[in-house]
Amino acid sequence: MPEAAVPPIPLPRRALLALAATLAFPAARASGAAAVLADEPVLLVAGPAEGRLAQWGQRLSTALPPGLPAGTRIRPTWVGGEDGVTGANQFATRVPPDGNTLLLAPGEAVLAWLAGDPRARFDAAKWLGVMAGIAPCVVCGRPEAGAGGARIRVGMSGPLSPDLAALMGLELAGLAVAPVFGVLDQGSAAQALASRAVDAVLLRGAGLATNLGPLAQVGAATLFTLGAQGGEGRDTLLPEVPSLAEYAAARGTAPPTSLMAAWRGVAAAAQTEFALVLPQLTPAALVALWRQAGTHANTAAEMHDPQGRTRGAIDPQALAQSLAPDTAALAALRGWLGARLNWVPG
Repeated sequence: MPEAAVPPIPLPRRALLALAATLAFPAARASGAAAVLADEPVLLVAGPAEGRLAQWGQRLSTALPPGLPAGTRIRPTWVGGEDGVTGANQFATRVPPDGNTLLLAPGEAVLAWLAGDPRARFDAAKWLGVMAGIAPCVVCGRPEAGAGGARIRVGMSGPLSPDLAALMGLELAGLAVAPVFGVLDQGSAAQALASRAVDAVLLRGAGLATNLGPLAQVGAATLFTLGAQGGEGRDTLLPEVPSLAEYAAARGTAPPTSLMAAWRGVAAAAQTEFALVLPQLTPAALVALWRQAGTHANTAAEMHDPQGRTRGAIDPQALAQSLAPDTAALAALRGWLGARLNWVPG
């Protein structure tokens, strides 16, 4: 396996925040309802009040109103578990498209939908995006792992976790892989790699700056990133680390088109720390109003990590296309999950 040096550049400790003005897919269509914003619109946070999305919900509740009509207050409510599926289901079944309720969902909810998880009773391709928070991600591993066709043990918290982007990506690069479940967080992933309990892990967001340096000292290397927006090209935060396409090409592998499109969906979901969305058929005037508020929030002090982070704009169309791949790519992903992880979608 070719070595890839750990880049010397400093990395952000938290997510890269980016405005995705049309994150989700179809354009908004005006409904027959009047486009009237309530005095107290609801921010439905798909996760528990003490969960990792809670902080983003509180920050957005403060950062969005200055871009809205005077006197508007946002009321956050919390629903369901950390993976966001319960909250996204309620958003799909109980929220009218009147522009007065937004969903704040993690990338894991999109991943569940991509995989055909029977719990996911929503269609993420129909969400209308306002903003997105994007976490830089990199696959780290031991350069000698996989020699002679040996399987690379990939640390994962579970089958439908962001770590799936590492497992699937390594196989697309021509390597034999085997999942090792129970690696539950970034700290334990770095520790498992350092102790040789696994051969490769996905590091994302806050764990990057903390873990990359020590891992290099024990012989681990950065293999590839999940790419820039939409999974294409190099991640601008890690410009010295190849993308998956480059990593595969260096190994003389040409992944199938449908599986690469499926992987890009998985990678985009893994990179998505949060998506702020409206329901399909929300009046166009209110979609525009919320996106205007999102533009303001993207530069608000409340959205800055106290320790600092790199921020910038992304191409919302590229991200949208990756989060909602076509039918062939979805079928390829679900077939791959069945063959490799014995995953049977609902």
